[in-house]
Parts: sequence; C-alpha cells; structure tokens
Amino acid sequence: MSMNDHIQEILGKRIVGVVAKKWDRLPRNMVILVFDDGTSYELYGEGIHFAKGLDRGGMAEARGYLPGMTIAQDWELGPVDGKSRR
Repeated sequence: MSMNDHIQEILGKRIVGVVAKKWDRLPRNMVILVFDDGTSYELYGEGIHFAKGLDRGGMAEARGYLPGMTIAQDWELGPVDGKSRR
C-alpha cells in the first residue's frame, strides 16, 4: 500500500502552527500543520499518538529508527535545487 504522494508538497515549508483535534467520529484523530505561506496539511487516522518531544538526528536516523518497521515511502529536499527526491 502506497502512502499519499502529496505529503512531499510540505518539504521546505515553514510550520507556523499545529492544530491537534480528536472526536468520537472517524477519523478520531487529526493533526493539521499550518505553514507560513497560508497553506496547511492534514494527517489523520484512528491511532495518531504523540511523542514526548523532539528527537535529534536527520533523515538517516529517522530511516534507521525502529529497524523492524518497513519504510513505506520517504522524501527529502535535494541539496542543490530544493526539489524533493526519494
């Protein structure tokens, strides 16, 4: 199953706000990332759980975290052109 390719649209954007919502209907949990250009991106599902805080590390550390899990997809900004790459 493929994750939504539209998530790569948030690469390079600056987050200026986060809204976390929950209710008794589906989807039960939602996180909305709000960006400084007036756009936002929703993450939602039955089971979104929040971490205790920020972790140190970049893409390599994120990819290596919980090695038993399979990476569905990942994206990062290219070093020169600022475009996303897989």
